[in-house]
Amino acid sequence: MKKMTFVIEGMSCMSCKQTIEKRLKKQNGIKKVGINYEAKRLSITFDESLISIEHLKLELELLGYQLKTEKEAREDKKLILLAIILIAIIYFLFERVTPDFSGLLTSNQNLSYIILFIIGITTSFHCVSMCGSLALSQVIHHENQVKRNILYNLGRIISYTLLGGIIGLLGWFVTTDIPFFNLMPIILGIIMIVMGLSKFGLIRELKIPMFKLGRYKSKFQCQGPFILGLANGLMPCGPLQLMQLYALGTGTFIQGALAMFFFSLGTVPLMLGLGLFLNKLSAFSRTFVFKLGAILIIFLGINMTLNGLTTIGFGSTLSLQTESRIEAEMMEGKQVVEFDLGRRNYEEIVVQKGVPVELIINASQGTLNGCNRTLILKDFNLKSDLKVGENVIKFMPTKTGTFTYSCWMGMIRNTIKVID
Repeated sequence: MKKMTFVIEGMSCMSCKQTIEKRLKKQNGIKKVGINYEAKRLSITFDESLISIEHLKLELELLGYQLKTEKEAREDKKLILLAIILIAIIYFLFERVTPDFSGLLTSNQNLSYIILFIIGITTSFHCVSMCGSLALSQVIHHENQVKRNILYNLGRIISYTLLGGIIGLLGWFVTTDIPFFNLMPIILGIIMIVMGLSKFGLIRELKIPMFKLGRYKSKFQCQGPFILGLANGLMPCGPLQLMQLYALGTGTFIQGALAMFFFSLGTVPLMLGLGLFLNKLSAFSRTFVFKLGAILIIFLGINMTLNGLTTIGFGSTLSLQTESRIEAEMMEGKQVVEFDLGRRNYEEIVVQKGVPVELIINASQGTLNGCNRTLILKDFNLKSDLKVGENVIKFMPTKTGTFTYSCWMGMIRNTIKVID
């Protein structure tokens, strides 16, 4: 008799454990089977003359699981981690070179549905850092990830389309002016954090009551992706709000709905393709990616929450993006600060209290996009839509301190430090 310990990948519930135990105990040559569900480990005593390790692996593969030795598991983790790093690098480079056509939405031109579809494709790469955690939470799942991904994207399409129709019909309904929509990133960010903890296995240890809802939990797991997809349409996303302004100009329910429909279709391929790709991975690879994805969901959820807090005026020192520090120059009784707009950053500014400030931001065609084109100085009650060329923003700093200014989503932000 031989006793060995294996790693089992693909188990997502206690019924998986029971299914594997029942299948193995029926095999000739197996004397003892023990499964540690939390550690995903199988301890087995078997007769090598009657059953081989290859046969054990085959039996579990037929059930949809994968059996690995400790050494094989470690080697696979290294390969998968390298693959993930390579994919992340490729995505980062692709995101940098992908043009942002969202500026066409403000050109006062009637755009074809094909152009709106292309805008949806290109902006999906630029906005994955804002809404990516929502999509990732539906893709990174042990069961039915393709179905969940389809339901999530279906919810988004319906939400975008209906919202576009309402905006086109009513005209005044623009989410940037409704406080509730600024709270959505905070609400959804907290949901993402809880989901990430759950997927990583920490919710079980915390014994959070909301995850012990019996049949209601099962029902939510089925319909949850669709509901989150509907909520995604209410996110204060830069390109999405540019689309809302475009729908506003159509003046009709049908035209506004169609514009948003084709735009939303363009945002689908990126995340839907990721879901289909993950479905083709082995059980071990999926489980390893799920664990990494759970960590990423938690961090993205925290980032989304901080972004939301920034847009409503909290968290002035949280996750600030500082490229350089620019001090104001005194010119003819006023303070002048000038810098070139970056695609993903604003500059840290230092000014003096009690002297008028003239902030000059130079925006080129290549750097101005759906994310950075609207600047919010919450503490100075200013909101400015930037255009290509020179943009002049004037304000008076009346008290000392460090104040945040950001884009309309809170993703791109930095500080204005006011000194005596």
